[in-house]
Amino acid sequence: MAKMKSKNFNIMMIATMSSGKSTLINAMLGSELLPSKNEACTAVISKIFHVKNRKYFISRLIFKDGGMSHWSKTNLNLLDEYNDQVNSKMIETKGNIKFIKENIKKTPVFIDTPGPNNSQDYLHREVTYQALSNEITDLIIYVLNATQLGTDDDKLLINYLKEDVDRATKTIFVVNKVDYLDPENGESISKMLETVKNYLEESGIKNPVIIPVSAGLAKLLRMKEKGITLTRLQRNRLSVWMDLFLEDTDMNLLMHSKKYIKDDVYHQLQFKADFFKKMSSNVKLAEIYSGIPILEAIINDHL
Repeated sequence: MAKMKSKNFNIMMIATMSSGKSTLINAMLGSELLPSKNEACTAVISKIFHVKNRKYFISRLIFKDGGMSHWSKTNLNLLDEYNDQVNSKMIETKGNIKFIKENIKKTPVFIDTPGPNNSQDYLHREVTYQALSNEITDLIIYVLNATQLGTDDDKLLINYLKEDVDRATKTIFVVNKVDYLDPENGESISKMLETVKNYLEESGIKNPVIIPVSAGLAKLLRMKEKGITLTRLQRNRLSVWMDLFLEDTDMNLLMHSKKYIKDDVYHQLQFKADFFKKMSSNVKLAEIYSGIPILEAIINDHL
């Protein structure tokens, strides 16, 4: 299929199931908008368009026959309903994505794809691979699970990715769920990143860009900042993760990302981190250490 020119800057999100891709997107959106469960929950392609100054996100469903639903305010129940529709083709969402910089030339669009290893629905894999082949992509974010590296499904997806040199060179490998590593048992970020680097290079990916993140920490910090009530489990996790990231110097994800980002991007983030540390602003410091602002800075640098 021929690829048409686009006025959008398309950022494709790909991952195998349970890598925390939806949580990562929610962290960047600052709200729990997309379903994120310990099972496959994205059955169709979902496109999220940045629309400046919108007060809230709205969504609609595009049907396979070309019809579409009315725009409705986005929430988890609505998107679950859209995903469960047997005749659904695509979900479109519009809203103000806070971290996007001003004066951009193209409209950023996040393209969320199904996890291709859902054993209950082989169509998930087909939809993801078709999107990689047919969609115009300016940037690809491949989300890896720090606790489940080197699975057969990841190997298949990485092999497909590297078949196109252009696809492979514009891919950022984001290693999520680093908050589940246990430093007291020797599970350090440094060792994990070296394992990821070796794994990707042995898989044929040359000079991979690897950014470690804790999407869970960033999402909870931003939800709390917006005044969203956290559940007891979320409050407990936030407390544990805050302590972990602020007390263990190995959990400074900005330090680990330094060699993969431009010097000016690094220095801007380090300046903010130093300021927050000086002001004892632990929440803002932990947010930077979560790695999500690093990924957002990389995206803005591409716009």
